[in-house]
Amino acid sequence: MSCFDQARNVSIAVLCHPGVGLNGDLDAPFWNPSVTHEMTQAHSNGPPRRIPKNTLPDHGGNNGAHWKYEPTWKIIEDAPNFGHITFGPQPPDLVVVESSLWDLASWWQLTGHQATPERLEQWCNKDVPYLLKKVTDAFPKSQVVFRTAPQVAPENKGAERWTHANFETMHDCVMRRSAGTGKVFEHVGVIDYHEIMDKLISSTSDEKLRRGLWLEDGYHPSDVPGRLYLNEIFKLLGAEPLHVPPQARAKLPVEDGYDL
Repeated sequence: MSCFDQARNVSIAVLCHPGVGLNGDLDAPFWNPSVTHEMTQAHSNGPPRRIPKNTLPDHGGNNGAHWKYEPTWKIIEDAPNFGHITFGPQPPDLVVVESSLWDLASWWQLTGHQATPERLEQWCNKDVPYLLKKVTDAFPKSQVVFRTAPQVAPENKGAERWTHANFETMHDCVMRRSAGTGKVFEHVGVIDYHEIMDKLISSTSDEKLRRGLWLEDGYHPSDVPGRLYLNEIFKLLGAEPLHVPPQARAKLPVEDGYDL
């Protein structure tokens, strides 16, 4: 998926990947949304049942798991060619890397329980550096930044897969790694989407307004935090930020006075 902002002379493309994987090697097995959906539907009379430990998704489709995708390492390997097709012969100025929700969902689905402190520590000390090393090797002439994961709503449709503490731990990891340098890995910087969402949450005491910071699922941010996140990208590119017209501010899920 790609788009071009003519006014800012900025092209943006999105290339999705399935996360670091169960073992942190950027390879299968990964979370398979079809398996989760099938099991949830099959147990609609009670709470969704987690997949038993060591039960892996059937990517062949025999149990309805029709989601098929390349492993993350292969997507990274092919990413420069994708960039060439999308942007032309020059490498992208900026590459933003994120890995969080799919990681937490993978570990939950493939182990039968939410992430343990030990698994999160491995993600911090081994998996993320390995992911970023692969990306910087693939894009040696581009600026690379890691994007932290924004907090989810108190009530969200993925609550069985993760906890609020998981996101805080992931954020603390990135901040700890970048403390004093601003570099989470070698020359890789940070866009702190988590902090953007935290500031928006604390900007109002109105629960209805707070709920508007997420889409219906409760874990994908809505357009307000998305706009602020995109402005961080524009800032790194030296482009004009997005502004909200005064007549539209009254419809936004934030109180008057917040800087948008």
